[in-house]
Amino acid sequence: MNKKILATTTALVAIISATVCTFNIKSVKADTTTLISSTQENSSNVKRITGADYYTTATAVSQAGWTTSDDIILASSANFPDALSGTSLGINLNAPILFTSKDTLNENTLNEIKRLNAKKVYILGGTESISQSVEDGFKVQGLVVTRLSGNDRFATAVAVGNEVISKSKSTTAFLSNAYGFADALASSSFTNGSPILLTDKDSLNANTKQALSDWGIKKVYILGGTGVVSQQVEDELGAMGISVTRLGGADRYGTAQKIVSNFDSALDKFTLTTGKDFHNALVASVYANKTNHPIMLMDTDCSTDVKNFVKDKDLVIVGNDIDESTLNNVNPITSNPADWVCPQIKSTATSDVEGDFAVLDKELGFGHGQSWAGYSLFKEHPINTNSTVITVGDEVNYGKTYNSQIMIQIDAWNNDPNIEGSYKAKPIAQQLFKFYFPNDYMTLYNIFEKDFSANLNKIIKLDNREVLITRPADSVMVWVSAPGEHLRTTP
Repeated sequence: MNKKILATTTALVAIISATVCTFNIKSVKADTTTLISSTQENSSNVKRITGADYYTTATAVSQAGWTTSDDIILASSANFPDALSGTSLGINLNAPILFTSKDTLNENTLNEIKRLNAKKVYILGGTESISQSVEDGFKVQGLVVTRLSGNDRFATAVAVGNEVISKSKSTTAFLSNAYGFADALASSSFTNGSPILLTDKDSLNANTKQALSDWGIKKVYILGGTGVVSQQVEDELGAMGISVTRLGGADRYGTAQKIVSNFDSALDKFTLTTGKDFHNALVASVYANKTNHPIMLMDTDCSTDVKNFVKDKDLVIVGNDIDESTLNNVNPITSNPADWVCPQIKSTATSDVEGDFAVLDKELGFGHGQSWAGYSLFKEHPINTNSTVITVGDEVNYGKTYNSQIMIQIDAWNNDPNIEGSYKAKPIAQQLFKFYFPNDYMTLYNIFEKDFSANLNKIIKLDNREVLITRPADSVMVWVSAPGEHLRTTP
């Protein structure tokens, strides 16, 4: 199969020329009647919930999600540390999160509390965040007030966590860097009765460590890469007998994508908020959980991969930070000059390799024989491997070289306007990767886009499989182990 169709001579990096798909979004600010407007265009339903400021955006979210609520979570609009852990409490209580300034309760917030006919207010943080006078104002109106606070942000998170654990009895916790908000908020819609605790980068805070022990926590999700929560912290957790899963990406948007992909198998609906400010994501967190639209961070300068991740999905946008131009960003993976629509893989690979080839035929248009499946730019179902640009071979015929289960051979990647149909190669490859690596497929895709040469002849791990990339002649080979098995690095 030494084919030279679109042979790659460099790092296989290219940008596909594209057409623009647009969204028309009506932005409707909060009032007592109309809160959300939506449109249906290009198979993507987009709604926006917003207000004139942080306070009214919070009340707009509350009005969108609740007709009444016995409980209210009240957070400071000035800073985030005391408020981060309150998202899990809000989900636990099915209670909206509203904002106040330190010394004066915002009129919109007060009116919303009255509309909800609330009976209890949970104040997040000490009097340096929300004053005693605000608390007293609630008591005068007959509301029960519970203040959850500690000597610092770590202790406040523990105080909120105590309230959560008392209700849920969860043995799972989420751990985030205490000095950033993005990773904690990206996870917030998945906490479901599990507390969010805070840590320093290089050592586990003493209050946090004690709480994990007191609560009998058995599983911790570390939010973010080692640049925000170090390996040393992970090792401390391991020494406590706690199982650890790290969910981290290249930046806050990549981490958010990783978190969503870990917990949500559908990946078809999201709540979008800016990743550069905490207010909208904080108040959206409980609503996102309630409506099964998990939080995903988005901004104009986030990566194309992140924008592709939410494109053509059912979206709820909270706030005004994400505008139409962000959503209208061209999808370079699927756009093309011929209005061709890339088929979407719906299945995942099994232990039946030959059966998997039939699935690739049915869902992606691969032709297949007894020991191979292949995709051709020129005919829908190729009759042999000579006409294919992407080929998958089984272990018997191709895989024994490196002790692999399958081998993926890629002979085309770059979009070449002189070769008809060449724009199909990347999106089909992406869907193929998704079939074999449902959680980590974008990691492999990005290696081909960005870090190809740096990853040659090195074993990497994706979705419990080992992967080895080699480049004989004009083709690129991706050797893939069976789940839980190991590859050899030499033939």
